[in-house]
Amino acid sequence: MDVETMKQILDDTDTARQRVVDQNITSLRYYLNENDITLRNNGISKINKKR
Repeated sequence: MDVETMKQILDDTDTARQRVVDQNITSLRYYLNENDITLRNNGISKINKKR
């Protein structure tokens, strides 16, 4: 295997790894946002029950 091919494989691997990291960050953001909405809604319904 020549050096250029090895460089290309490393580049492709880095790109794939970065894509996975980006997807994980997006998933975490979505999860945290959903959690935040749920917590806020629970807080609002508790306040409404007290009234």
